[in-house]
Amino acid sequence: MKKIGTVITVLSLIIMLSSCQLAKDYEDMTPDPIDQDLIGIYLQMYDGSDINTPLLPLFGEEGAYHFYHEEAMQGGYSFIKTISGPFVLNLHTNTHIKDDTLNGITTRTQDIDYTCDVIIGRELMNNILYMHTIHMGQTMELYGSTGYMISDATMTTTYEDDVILDDIPTHVTYKITIKMVDLLTSVKLIEMDQDNEIISSIIITEPQESYEVSSDAAYLIVEDTYEKEDGSTYQVRQIITKNEFVQLNFLNEDGFVTIDGAIQIIFPK
Repeated sequence: MKKIGTVITVLSLIIMLSSCQLAKDYEDMTPDPIDQDLIGIYLQMYDGSDINTPLLPLFGEEGAYHFYHEEAMQGGYSFIKTISGPFVLNLHTNTHIKDDTLNGITTRTQDIDYTCDVIIGRELMNNILYMHTIHMGQTMELYGSTGYMISDATMTTTYEDDVILDDIPTHVTYKITIKMVDLLTSVKLIEMDQDNEIISSIIITEPQESYEVSSDAAYLIVEDTYEKEDGSTYQVRQIITKNEFVQLNFLNEDGFVTIDGAIQIIFPK
């Protein structure tokens, strides 16, 4: 993202400063339609008691919290790829291509639906979360935003636009669900044999890339321990029986769950 350049950073600063108004439960500041294509979403957060200072990386900086799609070339063919920031979890893309033929002329259109989750910690309650749209005109820039006061609830926001991708008229939909979680304090990995006896167990308190299950294990229990606001704790368990990635809800320094929190469970061949 650094190659977007200084101009984009300056533009983003101007736009974000102009949008830093105190949001109540919901504040819609989306401007009138413009002649640019919506290609993505960028998130920014402000302290509810000091809305003049952004808490997340600025648009255009490395590690910025955003995702968008762009056209790319490979082997002489163009295709659409999605670039996502570290906050995007469970990102699913559904593309539906339609061909209509009239008087011997075939017209191709397509729909692309993006759905994803953004998981944040409860300590971010009462902060203000802005969702900025990313548009592509002569430059890639932020244009328009919607602000939310973060409360103890799950919220889903949908953005839609008609764009041209790979020379095909495309209707793009972004459905973003913001979820709040209690503080994940530890994760216990428990290896079980075929007789449902414990073979071994370990406790981790921060993300790690992978865990190899021993050859004697029939399955693995992943036990998350969460701490509530009042200090009480509870456990959430799941059983793993094959190679797969498991998302652990460890929070990063910004209070977000990131894709780096996924651990790869590896069973012996």
